[in-house]
Amino acid sequence: MILFRITRLLLLVSFIAWSAVSGGLWAQELPKPTSIYSVKTETGVKITLDYTISPYGAGVVFLVGETGASPSPLPSLDEQGKFLDQLLGELLQQHPDLPAKFLFNIGATKEDLCNRLVKKLQEPGSNWDAEHGHPRKGTFRDVLMAQLSEVIQASPIAMALEKHGYGLKLERIGRIEMQTINGKKFPTYIYTMEMTATKREKL
Repeated sequence: MILFRITRLLLLVSFIAWSAVSGGLWAQELPKPTSIYSVKTETGVKITLDYTISPYGAGVVFLVGETGASPSPLPSLDEQGKFLDQLLGELLQQHPDLPAKFLFNIGATKEDLCNRLVKKLQEPGSNWDAEHGHPRKGTFRDVLMAQLSEVIQASPIAMALEKHGYGLKLERIGRIEMQTINGKKFPTYIYTMEMTATKREKL
């Protein structure tokens, strides 16, 4: 449980720090989550949605599983999307004044998104040179940003937010782990995925 709280704290720190720097400010104190929503899967995996509002903006953290807890298979990305939809509904019911734009961060969900990214980079005609582990055209970071953005937009995570009127956008990536799979090089994990959720304008 302590490690789970540390994981949540680190995600919150990254949120507030980025928000503060973006606004030309540095956070003096780390705010506590304003509201916490949670649910457990049939196999006992805890899923949590933290909502934090501070002078530097609002942030939502979506966590799947607990670090240090008994190992259990994590729900699929489709299932995660359904739980996020449920928890977002609870959040909006309690906070109908949710800001039109807020920071959105994820924990274990990153692994599923990275797995989908690797599959996308292996598709025929992909702009990825798997022999050397870099794009055929364009810069490394720009190409990965574009490809990961497409993966995120098509994911159940973005769809859950869309259902509640918010569009999800990848703003920045960082700390990219490369691994060799069957003699091919791919970005198997991206530790930093900074995202924002923005309310869609009604037509």
